[in-house]
Amino acid sequence: LDTENKSIGGTMTVIVRNTSSDTWDKLVFRDYPSLFTPDTDSGYPADGRITDIGEIRDITESETLDYSRSGEDVSVLNVFLQTPLVSGDMRKITFSFTAYIPNAGKRYGHMNNIYNIANFYPVLAVYEDGAWSTEKYFDMGECFYSVVSDYEVTVSAPSGMTVITSGKTTRITPSGSSRIWTIFAPVVRDFALVAGSDFEVVSEDADGIAVNSYYSDGDINSGEEALDAGVKAILAFENEFGKYPYPEIDIVLTYLDAGGMEYPNLVMISNVLEAEFGDDGLLKIVVAHEVAHQWFYGMVGDNQFTE
Repeated sequence: LDTENKSIGGTMTVIVRNTSSDTWDKLVFRDYPSLFTPDTDSGYPADGRITDIGEIRDITESETLDYSRSGEDVSVLNVFLQTPLVSGDMRKITFSFTAYIPNAGKRYGHMNNIYNIANFYPVLAVYEDGAWSTEKYFDMGECFYSVVSDYEVTVSAPSGMTVITSGKTTRITPSGSSRIWTIFAPVVRDFALVAGSDFEVVSEDADGIAVNSYYSDGDINSGEEALDAGVKAILAFENEFGKYPYPEIDIVLTYLDAGGMEYPNLVMISNVLEAEFGDDGLLKIVVAHEVAHQWFYGMVGDNQFTE
């Protein structure tokens, strides 16, 4: 995470299995940050830039791969395989990228030194019914579709920042003026993070699950209100839908132009929602709604654009 250049990037390695009955001559990735630029006609003008993509290597076949962006949607990356991937086989692909973070209070954006970093890396699209899913992005509401994967992530961020992520942080290592956060997020549909220098946290156990509520500007009332809602939601939905299978969930009060947004093990909640100290207050309702998505979208997947 480069807070001076307002970017996030690194090297990504993807191990892909062809689970279809077709032979693939390409892979398709979705690069949503490239939509937030003044140079595209995406309808989401912002001060971002097209994501930089480095050399793409097929490690399995020791080949360099070409790619192109769709002429209809700049977020669609077509990566062309020199050696087709037949049904049942696996392929290891690696490449570097740098995505640019717009100045906006969105699920992908920064404001007042808080960084919401979701849908930031080129994510493998879903292949089904003989085609790759390339549905349009829209700014409000859910439009994502991805396969469940195991994520091993390292994040370098300025040493004064707290990094809150999907999965569980296993190690934090000082490195000059930065800290390196090592995260493991198994069996999740996506990976997201929020980073900022002013976060405080209150936590509580709910049936063996660590529920963490992060807040800033000393707004402990909202932090505790969100925590109470999160604990009650976990217990209620476990009773109705089944066990929450992860060790923790993070609720983050942040700058967001929607009420909330869900990601695996992490929900973003707008910090303009005020604590009302009642179970029917809007803050608690939004927290409960986003926690429910851990079951429906998270565990029970769907094409959010079409459904």
